[in-house]
Amino acid sequence: MADINRSIPHRRPAMSEAQKVKLDAYLSRVKPYGPQARSYMNSLGLSGDTIPAYTGRDEIAGVHCTGAPALVIYDADSAKVSLMVMVKDNDGNYEDVLFPSADLAGCFGRIGPKTATICVVENYAAGLAINRATGFAVAVAIFADNFAAVLSTLKHKYPESAFILCANNYPTAGGKSNLRQAAAAATANGALLATPTACTFAEQHKLEEDESISSRIEAAVDPSSIMVPTFQCPSGIPESPVPWPNAVHGAALMENLLAFLDRYIVMSNDGKIMLAMWVLFTHVFTFARVAPILALLSPVRRCGKTTVIQILIELVARPYPSSNVTPAVLFRTIAQWQPTMLMDEADTYLSNREHALTGIINSGHTPATAFVSRVEKSKSVRFNTYCPKMIAAIGGLPETISDRSIILPARRKRQNEHVEKFHPQSSGLIVTLRAQVVRWGADNGSKIASLQLATLASGNDRTDDNFEIILAIAHCLGGTWPERVKAAALALSVRHDESRASGVELLRDLKLVFVASGKPRLRTLDLIAGLCDDAEKPWLTYSKGKPITPREIASMLKPFGIESKNLCVGDARPKGYELDQFEDAFARYCDPD
Repeated sequence: MADINRSIPHRRPAMSEAQKVKLDAYLSRVKPYGPQARSYMNSLGLSGDTIPAYTGRDEIAGVHCTGAPALVIYDADSAKVSLMVMVKDNDGNYEDVLFPSADLAGCFGRIGPKTATICVVENYAAGLAINRATGFAVAVAIFADNFAAVLSTLKHKYPESAFILCANNYPTAGGKSNLRQAAAAATANGALLATPTACTFAEQHKLEEDESISSRIEAAVDPSSIMVPTFQCPSGIPESPVPWPNAVHGAALMENLLAFLDRYIVMSNDGKIMLAMWVLFTHVFTFARVAPILALLSPVRRCGKTTVIQILIELVARPYPSSNVTPAVLFRTIAQWQPTMLMDEADTYLSNREHALTGIINSGHTPATAFVSRVEKSKSVRFNTYCPKMIAAIGGLPETISDRSIILPARRKRQNEHVEKFHPQSSGLIVTLRAQVVRWGADNGSKIASLQLATLASGNDRTDDNFEIILAIAHCLGGTWPERVKAAALALSVRHDESRASGVELLRDLKLVFVASGKPRLRTLDLIAGLCDDAEKPWLTYSKGKPITPREIASMLKPFGIESKNLCVGDARPKGYELDQFEDAFARYCDPD
């Protein structure tokens, strides 16, 4: 069994002064009672009890929370380090809203004064039901992956106390159960384990009397005696986390994702919005009509691509990172596991000459075309190639892949730009975000599938297809996100069209070079010099940060029926092109003068 004590680090990065000031302001507005708190308690069958509520009229993580039930979160030193409120959605269900950048490693909410026996629970509703039924003090760990860290914190703080880990019992992603985390955490920290007869303690309270819950707590057992469901994790793919126990407010989740990305990566705000949206897409991709590739492109090395990939490994669904891949490995891996392919260093193995690999990647753009065929033991076999794919490269990608991609330009950090260095093992916040992202995807996939899909109206059908699922996700997030995401998508699509080094763009720029020279024929080297005169064009850094090469020009012109020829220049016979060769292509593909 995995060492669950390592799932969340116990040392948290310090909160910035600005975050402290904002948190203190929020905490000052938590009062003993509020109107939504009464409704929340009634929904749990706990009418008559009072709980704290947020009374401020400002927003938390972009969400109006006035009157909502609130849970203050403490660290081992009893310092208030975060705040979570439960907000009712349009359907009458409660969704969690967490203070942005809240690192919950080893932190917990408190219900009731300290008692000799302390119960540790996964969510607030279960804690309220157990506290009412037993009178025991309750520590709310917030989510299953925090069980071990919270138990460890409490054991050091209250060594004389006895601990009962009260775990809800419901299947989660991939048939897993949070009992695995609970049993491992209880075993590692010498706690007893109690489970409800219903799926959750909150549900058991609504179905039965308090005595039923008390009897389950009194019957807590050694965790080694619990039959824990097994889960087979695919080779090379990290085990899926247990989802957040409650519904997650989408708009607040996006604010938290952006706050997290701001700490670690240098990228335009539009790019960070789209990166966060693509993370959510990987958790609902089976409901998408089109699976846009995420292309992370930089002009040179040291532009932060590795950090982005490390973050994606922690957040996307079923990550499968690879820095080199063959066609056979690619289609067999996708067909077997449907992972999120994270393909780094693509400039070293993916080019216009790698037709087999390019074709497999292109085929996975839509579910209807996502198949390649091979002969296996004298029989034709089809392999499914549909899954989320991220490709990171220096320079560009083959045009057909680029056309199916959402392009995120990576850029090198300036001396006056400061971000933290990302270490997966030292960031408890990313574990929190991961559980919330998984839960949001599980709750909203079917909603996305039922939407009447919006279009970006960018003027490019393929671009509109690429952003279709992104706009659908934004609609489900609610708040201001549909408008913000559409604006980011339009900005990125314009930059993509302007930066795409296509054959048509090359034709247009070659026409300008010929016109500027006034000559009927030019050497290839002279054409390259003319192309590279404009530093804002892609040609100066087209070839992995270096000028475009004669071979690359020849390859891009070949589909137009244009080939280089030997020119007569004195005694020399250099390779070059004559203006007459371009007459048909200029007329068909270039704007009129």
